[in-house]
Amino acid sequence: MSIPTITPGIVYHNAPTAIEWLGRAFGFQERTVIPGDNDTILHAHLTPGNGGVMLRSAEACPFPHLCKSPRELGAWAEIIVYVADPDSHRQHAVAARAEIVTPIEDKP
Repeated sequence: MSIPTITPGIVYHNAPTAIEWLGRAFGFQERTVIPGDNDTILHAHLTPGNGGVMLRSAEACPFPHLCKSPRELGAWAEIIVYVADPDSHRQHAVAARAEIVTPIEDKP
């Protein structure tokens, strides 16, 4: 497995549920999950193929004034995953209740 040169980090409220859903909807595999107190996640590393994403519970952040979810900031985050069969992947994600906000399109 090659190591990606960049790995995004995301803050979630209810991170255990997010980890389960990302696996079910998009096939992310748990590489590392370090639980915290009160059903929080101190650190998690999930991999879709040879990429990765780090995540943690907003409630377990050591710097609460810095750890805000995109929803709290009035923003959004985007993670792009390359897959062999985008149409099947989209159908699987929609079945897991993913909200598709842009259409699939071929790009060079």
